[in-house]
Amino acid sequence: MNRDKNFQMSIDERDRNKNFTLGNADKVVLFLLGIKLALTAVFFPEWEMPDEALHFTRMATNSFRNIYYSLMHQFYNLFCNFQYNDWRNLEANANFTFASNSMAYIHKDFNCMLPVMLKFAQIFIIILFIFAVYFVLKRIKISNNEKTFIFRLNLLFFSWPSVSLSLVSFNLDFFIYFFEALFFILLVYYNRFFLLLFGSIIMYKFFDNNAMMLIAVIFFYVFYSYLLQAKRKVFSLKKKILFVFMAFILILIYGLLIHIGVIPKLFPFFKANIIDWCYLFKYEPLKSFGTTFLGLYYLGGSVSLLAFLPEYVLFFILIVYCLRKLFLRESLQENSLFLYALSSFTAYNIILLTYPVIDQGRYYYFLIPFLIVIFDRYLLKSKLFLKPKYYLIFSVVLFVSSIIKIFNATIRAFLLY
Repeated sequence: MNRDKNFQMSIDERDRNKNFTLGNADKVVLFLLGIKLALTAVFFPEWEMPDEALHFTRMATNSFRNIYYSLMHQFYNLFCNFQYNDWRNLEANANFTFASNSMAYIHKDFNCMLPVMLKFAQIFIIILFIFAVYFVLKRIKISNNEKTFIFRLNLLFFSWPSVSLSLVSFNLDFFIYFFEALFFILLVYYNRFFLLLFGSIIMYKFFDNNAMMLIAVIFFYVFYSYLLQAKRKVFSLKKKILFVFMAFILILIYGLLIHIGVIPKLFPFFKANIIDWCYLFKYEPLKSFGTTFLGLYYLGGSVSLLAFLPEYVLFFILIVYCLRKLFLRESLQENSLFLYALSSFTAYNIILLTYPVIDQGRYYYFLIPFLIVIFDRYLLKSKLFLKPKYYLIFSVVLFVSSIIKIFNATIRAFLLY
């Protein structure tokens, strides 16, 4: 693995020769993650996540060719004798509205066994992936500090409230979520552009076309890196503001090209989606930013279940504070983090101009590792990944937050219908 020489972690030969092992803090965090995923599978009301019933039907029939459906179909055959209540027999909730803490269905019975067992199969796959990352890290030649950073960032990403809920729901992005923390690490710290592009194209081809967000981020990251000479010159505040203005100009030009019909002519693949969706969902950046913001922290159910207002207020304040620090600090490492933010911002708006409906936070989980890192860098003084106490406290906060949300959804579904 070729590291970016600006990777800001202490590296020496003695550290390289140490055997990388899981610390007690890692074992506790992994245990908490497993408990949280299991409780989500058992108690979070079934069929309430976006398109979950559709994905279940496709994995049951295996009629839609996709690796996720094909794999889950094998588990379906294994567990098909368990109890199953057809979602089509559920009564729709006439009072359901988006972002209202309401359920799409009236749940008169508790979750049936078949979907729960299938979700436990997904948890088993998640645990296998985590240990696969661990065993790969044991064998690659990088410092133990780097290995600790990579492993813990993956665990914290999986522990994030919105991500852990999505991991235990039926959706095509299941395997893409595995890739997103590593995507951030390999792009920002190791500059593995071609490897990431290859992996993202594989994801796009064989899993789900939502991987196009990752491809767009890679494109703009490389574009900005070479155009702005990010590895040679430290960006000042004035330059960063100028680069954001430049990104706005690119976005406006792309929007104009769509408006006058150039993009649909150059890319016929986009044409039907641009025309059909723009009639229903106009490009409304403020509304889309709000929807994405809500979903990045937590937006459960069919885009309905919200976190508590103080959580969102705190989340917003922390993001603003850390982005301010990112603009003010000047170093080559800040360059890389700034370019990731700028590339994501550009890609986000380009995608929304092309497909205005794709504004839910679950499509942009690749931003969460970035948020965790800047929280650590500017709030915790880079102690989160190297100091077990901070790592444990942060993980416990995420765990408690998720557990409260799980049982809030359970009470609303099964006791307040």
